[in-house]
Amino acid sequence: IYLSRLDGMIKSRGYRIEMGEIESVLHDHPDIIRSAVVPIPDVENTNLIHAFVVSNNSSPRNGEKLDEKAVKKFCSKFLPRYMVPTFITFLSELPETHNGKVDKVRLKELASNR
Repeated sequence: IYLSRLDGMIKSRGYRIEMGEIESVLHDHPDIIRSAVVPIPDVENTNLIHAFVVSNNSSPRNGEKLDEKAVKKFCSKFLPRYMVPTFITFLSELPETHNGKVDKVRLKELASNR
């Protein structure tokens, strides 16, 4: 029985997407401290991309508070449209497993509650 891939690749709207590429672009944003990206299955039997970010809103570099629109605009400069996250959620910190890794299962639960 095939359940899913073990790597970070998903298929969304006919495109193969490496989740690590999106996380890499998010990490390049000067006001984002940490980020994680998870796929969320949708009704069309594909995946939507949900990004979770921890930002440095206490002292943003450009003087403006970072919001979802600004993050999507930043991503669209470096990623094709189909790779720009559909949803972006700001957290004070990313949930971690007992080993200190990002808890993607918990993030998927948070995303499904949206």
